[in-house]
Amino acid sequence: MSIRTRPLDLAEADLVAARPAPTMYEIACPECGEVTKKLLIEAVRCDEITCSRFGHRIDIDTEDRRTAITEFVKALAEVEFSKKS
Repeated sequence: MSIRTRPLDLAEADLVAARPAPTMYEIACPECGEVTKKLLIEAVRCDEITCSRFGHRIDIDTEDRRTAITEFVKALAEVEFSKKS
């Protein structure tokens, strides 16, 4: 199964590029409940990912999931900023 990718908008690209190290993001499969771990950059760049257990398609290009991923990236950026202060 191929994974569809989409271009990053500028805000997403800046937030992800600011990360000093690769960060993992966990998402539960809506079909089986298995938690799949992916690099954060994959979650930001892709419309869907594949369940690590059964290969189900996990659509991450929904408003709720896209908002959650963006908020997660912003929170990480705030943590990094507070560490530098």
